[in-house]
Amino acid sequence: MPVSQGFFLRDMQSGATTIIAKTGDTVDGRKIEDFVYWNFSGRVLGKGHGGEEDPEETLELARWRSTSFGAVSGSGAPGMTVIKVRLADNKDGRENEQALLLRDVKPSGLGELVPLLRTGDLGAMVDPEAPAGAVVTALGIERDGFRGNWLAVNVSMLVPSAESTAAADGEESEEETGWAGIYAAHFLDDEEAVAY
Repeated sequence: MPVSQGFFLRDMQSGATTIIAKTGDTVDGRKIEDFVYWNFSGRVLGKGHGGEEDPEETLELARWRSTSFGAVSGSGAPGMTVIKVRLADNKDGRENEQALLLRDVKPSGLGELVPLLRTGDLGAMVDPEAPAGAVVTALGIERDGFRGNWLAVNVSMLVPSAESTAAADGEESEEETGWAGIYAAHFLDDEEAVAY
C-alpha cells in the first residue's frame, strides 16, 4: 500500500495541477490516512466452463482489486471536488472512519476540506425517513455522481437492535437491521447542500 497518496486535479487546457488532498492533511483535527479501498471479486476458478457458450467465461478470475473515489463538478474555475477518504483512528471510538470531503477550487485558491458525511454519523442526516438510531456504516460516490452541482452518493446504515423493533412493524427482533439508498444533494452557490 503506497504511503504517499493524493487526489490531484489537472486542467488539460492550462496544464496546471492542483492538489485537492494528500495523506497527512488534517480535517477537524484528524489526519487523512488513505484514499484506496480494496475488495476481492471476480469469477471463481472452475466456474463458467460448462462446455456451452457461457457469458461468465469472459469474466476475470477472482483477485484483489483496489479503487479510489473522487468526483468534480463545475465547468468554470473548475468548481467543487468531492473525495472519499479514510481518517486516522483517534480516541473518540471511530476506528477506520470513512468520510466524504468537499473542497471548492477557485482561481483565487483552494477552499477548506469540508466533511459532508462520515461513517458513524446518524442516518437522519441523509434520510429523514431512516429508522431512529440508524448509523451510517458505509458510503460512496456514485459513478459520474457529481454533475452540475448535483452530488449522488450511496449510503448504507445499520439500525441497532433496540431501534429495529420499531422498524420491523412492531415484531420483536434481536438482530440489527439495515437501511440503504442512493441520495442526491444540490449544492448552492454558497456550498450549502440541499438533500433530496
